Amino acid sequence: MLEVAHGYCRLEVPYNPRWDRPGDVLAGPVFVAAADTAMWVAVMTRAAEVMAVTANLNSAFLAAGRQETVTCEARVLRFGRRLVYGVAECRGEDGRVLSHHTVTYARPA
Repeated sequence: MLEVAHGYCRLEVPYNPRWDRPGDVLAGPVFVAAADTAMWVAVMTRAAEVMAVTANLNSAFLAAGRQETVTCEARVLRFGRRLVYGVAECRGEDGRVLSHHTVTYARPA
């Protein structure tokens, strides 16, 4: 974790060559896992309970990550009684946006 605050998380995913696809492009699941993890941490900064689960995660892959460390930033937009809505962005080392994610978490009763 690089930074954690109320409803916010920024984490770093160090480059690993096992995640390369043909053409030295980072695999999409790296971005999805980073976004889901960062959002879970952001949700946990606001939730008293330990249980919260991903209900929906939509991803837009905007640029290719190529053999680089990825930074992912997640922010809670709305913290409801049962659902939490947020966004996450993964960025390359030069700051360009590689992927954008909208995330919904469910808070069980």
